[in-house]
Amino acid sequence: MALGVKALVGGAVGAQKEGAAGFFKGVGKGLVGAVARPTGGIIDMASSTFQGIKRAAETSQDIQSLRPPRFIHEDGVIRPYKEREGLGSQMLQRRVAYSEWRRSGSEDKGDE
Repeated sequence: MALGVKALVGGAVGAQKEGAAGFFKGVGKGLVGAVARPTGGIIDMASSTFQGIKRAAETSQDIQSLRPPRFIHEDGVIRPYKEREGLGSQMLQRRVAYSEWRRSGSEDKGDE
């Protein structure tokens, strides 16, 4: 709203100095400013957002677990945390992953 009023005032000032051509020149400048300023603000906001994301990604550190993950039973019910169950589940998952890794490595050797 204020930018629209500014465009008309700019047109009136231009008309006083340069006549009709100055009026249209002032209104044109005001209207261009009314579009360019919000657009520039949006671009500046997006740029600042991406700079913040980049800075957060660059400063991230490796995350280490404080405890083994919770073991979820076959029935899917979440029960109170028990470290022993978490450790057992973690050991089993590592063993399965290791076995799969070994199996995939032996299959690659057989293809040669």
